[in-house]
Amino acid sequence: MAVGNSSTPFIGYDSYLGVAEETTFGTLVTATSFIEFSSESFKREREEIKIDTVNNSRDYLKRLSGNESAAGGFESMVNPGEDALVYFIKQCMGGSVTSTTITASAYTHVINGGDMESNQGSGGSADIKSLTVQIRKGDTNQYTWQGCRVNSMSLKGEVGSPLTFGCEVMAKTATATSDSLTASFSNVDPSNFTGVTIKTSDSIGGSWTTEYFSAFEVSLNNNISEQRALGSANVHALPPGRRDVSIKLSQQYDTTTNYTRFVENTQTAIQIILDTDATIAAGGSSTYSMKLAFPRCYFNSNMPEVSSNDVLTHEVELTAIRDTTTGYSMQVTVNNATANYAG
Repeated sequence: MAVGNSSTPFIGYDSYLGVAEETTFGTLVTATSFIEFSSESFKREREEIKIDTVNNSRDYLKRLSGNESAAGGFESMVNPGEDALVYFIKQCMGGSVTSTTITASAYTHVINGGDMESNQGSGGSADIKSLTVQIRKGDTNQYTWQGCRVNSMSLKGEVGSPLTFGCEVMAKTATATSDSLTASFSNVDPSNFTGVTIKTSDSIGGSWTTEYFSAFEVSLNNNISEQRALGSANVHALPPGRRDVSIKLSQQYDTTTNYTRFVENTQTAIQIILDTDATIAAGGSSTYSMKLAFPRCYFNSNMPEVSSNDVLTHEVELTAIRDTTTGYSMQVTVNNATANYAG
């Protein structure tokens, strides 16, 4: 068979993306949790070094292989019932997870920020250092990325659409193996725009007011740096840098409240609640949901532009920084049917 001329090409729908937690950076752990995704971009790449010498020719005569990189990302729906999604969020946050029981078969998990070195879950005996990501790209072709750390993630929502999650991952190395996994997925529907509630307050422990927005986007960037050493083409460490947390909110312009917050540099606490309305346990009232908490936010812009005869809108941009009272800039709480994320 000629390459590229098969009557049975590999098809995108026959793919999966699985993840597992590593207690030793870069040591493979077989994926056991899977996420439904809409697109992925994981690759293994290698730099080319062309030897540029005087060689009595216009052409290059020699080449070497340079640094190797393993990285990529994916986009999916926001589904609090998917353990794989929680693992990616947990790794990006970099801190510990405290799990407690709400009612029988329903649990809440508080995911904290950290340095990606000490992020075990309740009941865990070892810290989680990184992730193994395993992807089948059609048919029986499975690829494995080891030593994965989430450099950035975003959660987005807008009127009329399901909520989306995206992340960019950096890895130590990648290999190709034969398909050996059986993927299974959550039966919980993802979060929809109808389940979003956004609240503001003077402080995280203050009185909350519900405000109305047409769209939101939360972004966290870990600014991970690649550390390399002589003797290997692969990275040997992926330490996180300064954490950047930003929020964008879109709403109709009908008050100068947020403009005043911007001008007066007023500290504002924000909660974004993402609810599925799907009950976790039969007979219970708790639902699969997620809450994003930001205790100390500042408005960086707030001014509508008049470009038509329509309703005026504005996009509010905020920065979230560490609050010394709570000890975090961003905290994620997930309610689902998983007892813990001990690793």
